[in-house]
Amino acid sequence: MAPEYSVSTGPLTSLSARMALIFLGLVVGLGGSLIWLAQITALQGELAALQGINRSTAMYIAEQAPVIDEQGVNEDRLSELAARAMIINPALEIYVLNPEGVVLAHRLPAESVVLSEVDTASIASFLAGDGLPIMGDDPRRPDELTAFSVAPVMIEGVLYGYVYVVVGGEVYHQMKAAAENTYYQNLFTSLAMIAVLSTVLVGGWLTLTVTRPLRQLRQAMTEYQVGDRSLSPVSGDSHNEVTQLQHCFATLQDTIATQLESIEQLDRTRRELIANVSHDLRTPLAALQGALELAVLKSDELSKAEQHQVLQSAHKQSVRLGRLVNDLFELASLETDGQELETESFSICELLQDCRQDLMQLAERRGVTLALTMPPEGDAWVRADIRLMQRVLDNLVANAIRHTPRGGRVMLSVEVLEHGSRIAVADTGVGIDSHELPHIFDRFYQSKETEHSSQIGTGLGLAIVKRILAIHETDIQVVSRVNQGTRFEFDLAHAG
Repeated sequence: MAPEYSVSTGPLTSLSARMALIFLGLVVGLGGSLIWLAQITALQGELAALQGINRSTAMYIAEQAPVIDEQGVNEDRLSELAARAMIINPALEIYVLNPEGVVLAHRLPAESVVLSEVDTASIASFLAGDGLPIMGDDPRRPDELTAFSVAPVMIEGVLYGYVYVVVGGEVYHQMKAAAENTYYQNLFTSLAMIAVLSTVLVGGWLTLTVTRPLRQLRQAMTEYQVGDRSLSPVSGDSHNEVTQLQHCFATLQDTIATQLESIEQLDRTRRELIANVSHDLRTPLAALQGALELAVLKSDELSKAEQHQVLQSAHKQSVRLGRLVNDLFELASLETDGQELETESFSICELLQDCRQDLMQLAERRGVTLALTMPPEGDAWVRADIRLMQRVLDNLVANAIRHTPRGGRVMLSVEVLEHGSRIAVADTGVGIDSHELPHIFDRFYQSKETEHSSQIGTGLGLAIVKRILAIHETDIQVVSRVNQGTRFEFDLAHAG
């Protein structure tokens, strides 16, 4: 027995809750990524603007008066310019470099200046007019690059050094950090509010438009009873997975119900078959047993003629019993899915002639004329299993002879068509009532006339015929009128 499955409906296990949490994670992740990208882009733009505004600052300082010459650094002049620059922009930090980028002088606390040399590659890029921002070394922050302004100190064409101005100095970083704390606090608060609000809205939308049909489907599946057809297939958007799922389940319900009905019908047929087989076997067995008991118990009292009559009756019942058993085995074999045909090309006219020859004695004994009509072409070749086709013809012709009164006719005919040959077996017998026609191919079905006939069959002949023709992928047609006769016909494909 399969383990019982319980459906959990906890707050964090429902589909809507999980989808809302996923959406919340997406909002937070996407928002954080966008903030990070915006921060990087804004920082680059900010530094480019800051460097552009202060591009000429170092040049202005260098042009006021030389802060370095052949005598070295003019300390007084440097102090004056640094003091003036600090008043104008407290974020500026001024350094005097030699041509190799070595820091020669500045007006900052000595312990705050860590780097003693600045990379001249960034200075060359700046002086070449490359695109902004151009980041250079910050002597006070050796692990960071910063925006700067630089101007060469030239005297009579000789380079004595550089005025190197850090435009985003310590004061700038302190003011920026204070502003960013407030900015990011407000930004993350807004992002959190947007994420929560979006999650609530999306969760509600999912509940209304997506998960509600799923919950209804789950409820229907939970309450499903075997054989129920309560959920009918729905029409709708074929691209909607929920609609497709509901349609699939409804189709599954219908398939299961149909299969159950088929199983019930098969079970009824099986029980009827067992009952019919038991009845048909019991009758000849009882007759056979009675005849043998009579022969054993009264063997001394019976004359030779009576003994012969008893043995003849027993033989007749044993033949009937053997025929019934053989028909049952043959029908069971034909209804096996693995039944294979041994097809070959043969003349259907020759097969009909053989069948007529085999059953001529039965026809003469019954006083029935057995005729064969050949096609104008003279012959017809078909492809089929010749052994099974012989069984079909024997069953149809013998059946027609048994149902035709003395003086009647049974006609066998072949008609060549475009796609194959049509074989027909017709008689001038008692016919079949219209309400009996749909049942004549059922197992053990016998018409009322046959039940009172002296030539009772097994009731399996026509069932065997229909199954053989079904294996050959063709069907049999029947037309009958009471007291006028019956005609069976079927088609076989041309050989080729």
